[in-house]
Amino acid sequence: MNHNKVRLRRNMRSLRDDIDPEKRRIYSDQITEKIFANPCVRKADRCFVYVSFRSEVQTHDLIERLLELNKEIYVPVIEPNDRMQMARFSGWDDMQPDAFGVLVPKNPRIEKKEMHTAIVPGLAFTASGARIGYGKGHYDRFFADHIVKTKIGIAFDCQIIKEIPTEPFDYAMDYVISESQTLITEC
Repeated sequence: MNHNKVRLRRNMRSLRDDIDPEKRRIYSDQITEKIFANPCVRKADRCFVYVSFRSEVQTHDLIERLLELNKEIYVPVIEPNDRMQMARFSGWDDMQPDAFGVLVPKNPRIEKKEMHTAIVPGLAFTASGARIGYGKGHYDRFFADHIVKTKIGIAFDCQIIKEIPTEPFDYAMDYVISESQTLITEC
């Protein structure tokens, strides 16, 4: 286990958790606006979007607005083998908390479609698109198994740092969006 990553995860989670909840809501709204300004999102028919949990950038409003634009929304589902898959989002009434309290579809029908855009959480990102998540490799394995045209990491400003230790199997983001900036890492 890389102790630098463990310490970095702990520090970044603490920084994110320390953001005042009202500011976190305002910042999340600003990030949502920047996501809708992204041409890849506007052109996308299918979007894979995480369902926010605890102090993450909030995505409930983002999901609602994407649905209003008639986009197909898919959300993460962690299978018993600890692999992340995706299931079509069919409404908040069809969601229930999993063992960790994250909302997931009650009766998920796992699908494997090409995604035009994925909105990805993380504990930290760099301007070049490097990402550190929660340490289970769910998103990296997901990207290895699924075609995703555009990967967008979203985070608060305090989560964008200069350097992250990476491994060859880590997937970089094409964009990193925070409340104050949109970083394009690849065109």
